[in-house]
Amino acid sequence: MIREKVLTVGESPALVGILSEPEQGLDKNQPVLVVLNSGLLPRVGPGRAAVLATRSAAELGLGGLRFDLSGVGDSDARRDTAGFEDRWVADTRAVMDHLEKTRGVTRFILMGLCSGADNSFETGVRDERVVGLVLLDGYAYKTPGFFARYYARRVLAPGSLGRLAERSVSGLLRRVVPVRRPSPPPPPSPSPPSPSQPPPRLTEDGHDELLLSGPQPQYWRDFPPRDRVAQNLRVMLRRGLTLCVIHSGARTMLYNYAEQFRDAFRDVDFGNALTVHYLENADHTFTELAQQALLQEAIHTFLKEFRSPTSRVPW
Repeated sequence: MIREKVLTVGESPALVGILSEPEQGLDKNQPVLVVLNSGLLPRVGPGRAAVLATRSAAELGLGGLRFDLSGVGDSDARRDTAGFEDRWVADTRAVMDHLEKTRGVTRFILMGLCSGADNSFETGVRDERVVGLVLLDGYAYKTPGFFARYYARRVLAPGSLGRLAERSVSGLLRRVVPVRRPSPPPPPSPSPPSPSQPPPRLTEDGHDELLLSGPQPQYWRDFPPRDRVAQNLRVMLRRGLTLCVIHSGARTMLYNYAEQFRDAFRDVDFGNALTVHYLENADHTFTELAQQALLQEAIHTFLKEFRSPTSRVPW
């Protein structure tokens, strides 16, 4: 049995969250899971992932908080000029400060997807109260294993050998036989729109359908230098922090096999402090129910390792 209540932290900005706790209340000897926003998604998370994770933590006797960073969801926007990373790290630390002051909790596990994973990592570097990280589609660095799989899949893709042969023959012919290219025709003069021509159809959100055709821009985020991340990992591991790294199969241009994270940081001694999952059939927001179940199982298994013998949960 768990209880949930609204938690408001601070006044300017006021950060709003939902605290899930065991029926007996938070145990200060147990860490609390804190889930950060992913981009501009509100605190429920994609597919209610944050709701399920924080309730799972509460069922284990740890407690969980899902909250909105400043300027997202129900939380007020900050009025300072700090950058996004600094302000969101400050928000997360303010929430931890509040739980420490009001509930006596001194240890925290941070979890986030995408930009939420990045912010969780950077907060963990700066705050020694963070004892665990759950990073979903976080930092990814290419390795020899990544390139081997990437090019192998391209070569083995249907029709790839035929296209390669065609390009090779075409290139050879261009070198042997000079090709005269005809001059391009002049551009046609614009004609006035026909009054009988129907207007372009609109999508549900009111955008011109013609503007949505063709390739769409792809979201891309920059990662810090690998060596800097490796050094920060060593700092956190020396403090006793443990990590659960989960990658979906949606980012094959960045991450394409289970142990890529560990291989990317071969110079970091993780010992038993790292767990890696690769959900190859999942999209970036874990839309499919089967993939959501696998995600929550991985999170639940990781959280169980933090349950201390003083837990008041009867198992």
